[in-house]
Amino acid sequence: MQRYNFTERGRKVLALARDEALRRNHEYIGTEHLLLGLIGEGDGIAMTVLQNLHVDPGEIQQSIDKAVAPGKAPVTGDLPTDGRELPYTTRAKHALEIATTEARTLKHMYIGTEHLLLGLIGEGQGIAAQVLKHGGLTDQAARAEVRRLLGDASDS
Repeated sequence: MQRYNFTERGRKVLALARDEALRRNHEYIGTEHLLLGLIGEGDGIAMTVLQNLHVDPGEIQQSIDKAVAPGKAPVTGDLPTDGRELPYTTRAKHALEIATTEARTLKHMYIGTEHLLLGLIGEGQGIAAQVLKHGGLTDQAARAEVRRLLGDASDS
C-alpha cells in the first residue's frame, strides 16, 4: 500500500487550518478552515494557481468571514501551543481523501498545497468549494493549471 506524506507547506496548511478553527471558536476543522490555511500559508502551487486564475485570496477570506459565524466555544491558551486536537468534519475528510486521489493521479508520493486545493474544490459541497466556485474557480480550470505549472501534460 502506498503512503502519502504531506509536504512542509501541506503540513503548515493543516496547522494553520487548526489555528483558524480555534481563532473562530470552532470545535472542528472544516473545509473553510483548510482553505483559510491555504491562503494563510501564502505560497506554493495552490497560491500560484489562484493568482494565475485571477481568484483573489482577500475576497475568498471575506466570503468565508461572511458565511461562517464565530463559534460559542470558549478557547483558552495560546493557539499554536494549546495542544487541543480538533476533529475534521466529514466534508474536510472527504476533501483530504480527494487530495490523496489527486496526488495518486498525478503520480506524486506527496500531498502538497496543489493537491489540497484540488481536494477542496473537488469536494464540491463544502463552504470552501462554494466560495472558490463563487470566486470563479472551477475544478477543471484548477486541475489544468496545476498540471501546467507542474509541467504534466498527461491526461490521466
